[in-house]
Amino acid sequence: MRRSAEPEQEDRNEQATTMLESVWGTLSLLNKQIKLERADGKVRVVLDDPAAAKRKAQASAHAEQVISGMRDELTGLLDRCKGSRRSLPHLAGIEHALKTQGAGAFDGMPERVLARASQQLEAVLTEPISAGLSDLRSRLLVAQTAAEEGESATTKNAGPSSFLTDQKLLVSEGSVSDFMRAVAEAEGKA
Repeated sequence: MRRSAEPEQEDRNEQATTMLESVWGTLSLLNKQIKLERADGKVRVVLDDPAAAKRKAQASAHAEQVISGMRDELTGLLDRCKGSRRSLPHLAGIEHALKTQGAGAFDGMPERVLARASQQLEAVLTEPISAGLSDLRSRLLVAQTAAEEGESATTKNAGPSSFLTDQKLLVSEGSVSDFMRAVAEAEGKA
């Protein structure tokens, strides 16, 4: 009789263990930190992962360190020669943007500004190139490519030109006597 009771007891123990694990998993879920994220006008509740937050903070710190290195080396390059900021205004603008905007310095800059800054940087670089200036050169090229793609997408979606309509503005040169005649006609109608 005792032997038949042991398998029942083992089944009960397994069920209790399974239930306890389920309850423990639910409780551990309830003890996690949560945070709210907003995206596209919607609010989501997400579990806050401290390890992911730590990795994100480390990546952000590394990116800020790279940006700081670029800014410091560009400042050193521009400080070498008096008047360089006046003669290299696009590089001076990049230096200012790095100082004020940090990692977002290249966002929203027009392609022509980035291209000119890249040309100015290439003109003043000497071998060996430091790590910060090499990073700056790479970032300028990547931002320039992204700006070109953004501008080409904008022009593709712009629609047809207004010159394809029947009503067009015609511009031609006129003489002083034509101007005086037009003024006299305007005053006569008024």
